[in-house]
Amino acid sequence: MAPAKRTATKTKKDTRKICTICKKKYQPEHKAMKTCSEECKLARRNKVAKNSTRKKREPKPLQMSNAFIRLLLRHAKQAGTVQIVEGVTVGQLAELHEMHKLHQRANSTSSAAFGDFQFSHVYPVKGQKHTGKFVPVNLVIGSSGLNRSFKNTYLGGGAYIPFAEKSSRWDVLGGMSDRDIMELMIECITRPVWEAFTKVTKLPASPRQAHLDTLGTLLDPSNAEHAEYLKVMNTPGISTQDLKSLVEAVTGKELFQISTRCYVSRMVVLVMETRRMSAYRPELLPVLDVLEQVEQMSSHFAHDSFAITEFDEGLFFDILHGKTVTDTTLEVLDDFLVENLTSIYEAAAIRPVFGPRPIDSYSPAQLAEYRAISSEAVVASPGASDFWDYVMEQQLAA
Repeated sequence: MAPAKRTATKTKKDTRKICTICKKKYQPEHKAMKTCSEECKLARRNKVAKNSTRKKREPKPLQMSNAFIRLLLRHAKQAGTVQIVEGVTVGQLAELHEMHKLHQRANSTSSAAFGDFQFSHVYPVKGQKHTGKFVPVNLVIGSSGLNRSFKNTYLGGGAYIPFAEKSSRWDVLGGMSDRDIMELMIECITRPVWEAFTKVTKLPASPRQAHLDTLGTLLDPSNAEHAEYLKVMNTPGISTQDLKSLVEAVTGKELFQISTRCYVSRMVVLVMETRRMSAYRPELLPVLDVLEQVEQMSSHFAHDSFAITEFDEGLFFDILHGKTVTDTTLEVLDDFLVENLTSIYEAAAIRPVFGPRPIDSYSPAQLAEYRAISSEAVVASPGASDFWDYVMEQQLAA
């Protein structure tokens, strides 16, 4: 008897769909259905309508009163072109912003009209064949007096716009507003680079402008009680501090504000700028070693920053502005190191009350340890070595 034939059983196809809103499975009445219920259908319709009417996000408006933006504008006007920032990267803009913060801190205690420190160009903006750029490698935060004396001198290095590559497209023309100039500069930088920079580095309105904006919102010209406040606000030459006090008077709340006054010595600025420029010019590393040793020694024994003379500051100013570091230069630096370390030591030895203990109260082991830490980078400097031998001899003799 022949075995009966098996008939294949067909598996029923799952024709259910997944709701695009609640993600549950449902049996659609027709192929075009996207949702499982009227509620989900309405939710989907609202979602589509919202997406279709959503406006493209616009870039944040420029805060024209921001100090960094004012800095860029000032130098673009001086050069007569925004091409001074052509090719700048996000990282370079961030470095410029950090330089600007150092510049502001260093000038916060200055009584001079334009501050004791300025942005000084390695390759000058004017007075040479080409035009110096406003990029970190071509800039140094330096003494205002030395910068004025330096004028349009060029010693080497830096970055500039070659005369043949200068384009009139980027010229700052007469009649252009500050906003027009800034928009042209952003076009030169390229908007993606500018937006990537401002996304990380916020550029708010200046405190002064922020106070004015606040008062503009709070005060009503038609309100008789606000007349006196408006009169004070519109006083010519009113200070930022007075505007802050006015906001406090109107709101009845005290505004917390971090003080921007912070003493930064000439030596600290010099060390920081030499350290920064060493990334572009490795030949400055021996110069940095000398400066750091003197500053560390002064801070250690005198509890104060080293008071560099104007003559010595001029030497380092020229080096940062492109002067070649030769063997003769290194010899001069070695003399500077030994002379000033000795001076710091002698001053510390006769000041038993103010500052640290006299030098002769340190053990040979302590001095040897400090010597190893602070003179590690000047092994090849015989002058520094002689100085430390002298210190050890003095201590042992005591």
